Amino acid sequence: MNVASFTALFVALGFAPGPKAPLRAIPEAAKAVPRKPVVEFVRGAFDGRVTNVNKDSITIEGAGTQPAGPVLFIEGVKRFELSNILKSGDYPRDWGGGYRISDVQHGDKVITRYSRIDGVDICTHIIIRRRPDGSRPIQPGTDPDPATESPPKKKP
Repeated sequence: MNVASFTALFVALGFAPGPKAPLRAIPEAAKAVPRKPVVEFVRGAFDGRVTNVNKDSITIEGAGTQPAGPVLFIEGVKRFELSNILKSGDYPRDWGGGYRISDVQHGDKVITRYSRIDGVDICTHIIIRRRPDGSRPIQPGTDPDPATESPPKKKP
């Protein structure tokens, strides 16, 4: 048996690759199928001092927890993307309320809640504990009377 007939036998029996089939294009409908986001965890907490804030993100130096599987304690500088509610200029009405991103200033002491979706940490709630001067701004949705705002703490 010569090499050509041996190769033809292998191809006929399916042991060797034959002519390559043309590649098929992926239908447009299959490309347009939206993928469901992967929520890794919700209700992570992080608190500390704001080192950077803009309309799309907030960066905090501090510590917190990450409730993925066993709860992990984390510390250092952490950057969060903002939820759609915070990006829109609004504030969440659950978890004791919250503040708008426009209320947050560099140096504020804050408590945040965050979720991890598709590997991205997203800030969902911001509570301002105090400003660098010791005051606390009026929370949105509460009495706008200036008498309810805590005055700055005097340094000894």
